[in-house]
Amino acid sequence: MKRIIIISDTHAGTIEKLPAKVIHAVKEADIVIHAGDADTLNFIDELEDICKCLYAVKGNCDLGSKLPVKIIEEIEGVKIGISHGTGNYNNIIDRMYYMFSEDNPRIIIYGHNHVPMNEEIEGVWFINPGSTSLNRTLNYGTYAELIVDNGSFTSKIECAE
Repeated sequence: MKRIIIISDTHAGTIEKLPAKVIHAVKEADIVIHAGDADTLNFIDELEDICKCLYAVKGNCDLGSKLPVKIIEEIEGVKIGISHGTGNYNNIIDRMYYMFSEDNPRIIIYGHNHVPMNEEIEGVWFINPGSTSLNRTLNYGTYAELIVDNGSFTSKIECAE
């Protein structure tokens, strides 16, 4: 069993700007996923220093970053696709689905629109953790928790405060 904490769109120059609850969750997790828009590589370096295992992708605000745009990873028998997402927010699910169509992941993790999502669409589970501080639909920050265990998984959106 692996406990995965998912964050995105942190837009923070340093991890000190993250809510204390998020920092604690990151330190306790088996794996941390940052789905883009950290804004600085310094933030990613700091995150890597406090977590056990980090997967991070480049977002549209991560200019000059050498992070990958897309990651496919199998964890505990569950294939996961990770990318930030780009373009218009209205059809982001379609674009994410297309981006990973040849990879056939069971879960797609993305960010970009700062709107938390945790639901199945056409047989694929989509997780957007929202933003830890700049949420567009709620008046508080969010992150996601994903538990994977021997081919099965559960996920939920958490309040970051």
